[in-house]
Amino acid sequence: VKLAKKLTRGLSGFVNAVLRSVLRECDSISIGELAKSEAEEISFIYNQPLWLVNLWMNEMGKDKTVDLCAWFNEQPRLTARINTVKVSIEDCIKELQNLGWTIEQDKDIPEVVYIDSHQGHLEKAKPVIEGHITFMDKASMLVAHVVDPQPEERILDCCAAPGGKSMHMASLMHNTGAIMSCDIYDHKLDLMNQNAERLGVSIVSTKLQDGRSLPDNWKEQFDRVLVDAPCSGLGILQKKLDMRWRKTEDLLNELPPLQLEILEKASEMVKVNGYLVYSTCTINRGENEDVLEKFLATHKNFVIDPVSYEGLPPAIDGMILTYPPRDHMDGFFMARMKRLS
Repeated sequence: VKLAKKLTRGLSGFVNAVLRSVLRECDSISIGELAKSEAEEISFIYNQPLWLVNLWMNEMGKDKTVDLCAWFNEQPRLTARINTVKVSIEDCIKELQNLGWTIEQDKDIPEVVYIDSHQGHLEKAKPVIEGHITFMDKASMLVAHVVDPQPEERILDCCAAPGGKSMHMASLMHNTGAIMSCDIYDHKLDLMNQNAERLGVSIVSTKLQDGRSLPDNWKEQFDRVLVDAPCSGLGILQKKLDMRWRKTEDLLNELPPLQLEILEKASEMVKVNGYLVYSTCTINRGENEDVLEKFLATHKNFVIDPVSYEGLPPAIDGMILTYPPRDHMDGFFMARMKRLS
């Protein structure tokens, strides 16, 4: 009611009446009676769109869908990456502990640290300002490990903004070599450049570039190419609670052709014996396995290169799909391919 008074004119009385009516009649309200199907009951209980519940039930069954919906309603754990370009993992952990923060280092990926409590405003904290840590989910960090960039290599990040994966790859390369990071939004490239400066990364170059029309003179020039494709974002709903209501089922049909187009163009930039990685932050077969299978069906010179990394969830047919309730991270899809000829 207080919010209604602040945000609207003359609506607080109506809001008050509705809420008091709910209090009086709450014992007679039953989701089981209101729901016309099992999927609708899950939709009501967990506040998820019905079309999305139906999608996941068809792909993974009821139990996994329920667990996933419950996960997305939990408070996310604050996760950061230790930036080894500027500080060692050991020194950074000591620094955070000396600040009185409650932290836990991930058991699989040493640069992943969970921050369960902290002092003061995060954006004003010394480790943040000095670029010793940067905030991103463990699943996002796994992508860089799947790419597995090596020092002195030349890397292309086709859809790079906001740039977290480019900066992480730079740290894995010990800030040697070259990373070309492209995006279609100028303001996002500006933010990437600012972030690179804060993190002490010097090998990332940014370019305003559509991934569907990469320059011909880039063909076969890169050791590894990452396509972190624009997607529906259905794997990161825990961190963006309103996103579930801003996405539509139509989007799931519109995105795969775009994703495939970017992937096909990016594949031309890979050197022979180089690697192409396709990733998304969504849980939806149409944007993940289906796109990859269509690509491989028409590009026989690429084969799945199964990923073997201790911190990864189990691979299925060489492809990784993180399942948040099991893996305790966002829902991501990742696959690495090798160019044979």
